[in-house]
Amino acid sequence: HAGSFKINLRSDIMANSNQMSRLFDINEYEPTFKNFSSLFIESDLINEAISNCKLTKSSIRFDEVRSIKDNRYFSINGEVINERGDELLQVVVKDLTATKMHEHELENAILNLEFYKSVIDQTVLLSTINIDGKISFVNQNFSDISGYKNLEMIGKSFDFLMTDKTKENSFEEIIESLKLNDNWKSTIKNINKNGEIYWLDTTIIPFIKDEKVINYISIQVDVTEKVLEEQKVEAQRTFY
Repeated sequence: HAGSFKINLRSDIMANSNQMSRLFDINEYEPTFKNFSSLFIESDLINEAISNCKLTKSSIRFDEVRSIKDNRYFSINGEVINERGDELLQVVVKDLTATKMHEHELENAILNLEFYKSVIDQTVLLSTINIDGKISFVNQNFSDISGYKNLEMIGKSFDFLMTDKTKENSFEEIIESLKLNDNWKSTIKNINKNGEIYWLDTTIIPFIKDEKVINYISIQVDVTEKVLEEQKVEAQRTFY
């Protein structure tokens, strides 16, 4: 939405357009430009800019001001024109509220995404596997726990860290399982770059676009402490 008005730089008489009147719910004719500036929180700055314009015939511009009545956002742009021998400041006011609300929503969404990504990076090992079974992406947590740098793992077989490679956890078997189920789950025993064993609860799901599998997403949680504790309890039970 936009409205406009003209100010006679000699007499300060201001005439509003119909759109301007509707935009701010004001009379079509107001006696001075101060009636206009008083609509905004930044009234002093607007008054100063218009006064300066009267002296220098320069244009005015405010990319963002807020209305006092309902805190809406507006832009103000004005330039000096000559109309029938009178010097007039012609001003266009645009309502930016919808745009600013969208920007705020987008900023909040980005902040939320960054927060969730941070949580995931700290708690989950995330990787993507292409349709040939090769790793195409790993997050930082995956790299930290495996001991390998990200680039060292890109292009390697998704099971290159597994110590117990069986038919059940082979890529071919996982693909066959995913044809029947939405996901594949298992606890996988891995070995990191330093030769240390660790266990991961693993869920693999297909990423589908236009009814076609693009790649596979692997979501893993480190359960090493849990597995070791279970092994310890089982060993004690067996001993007694």
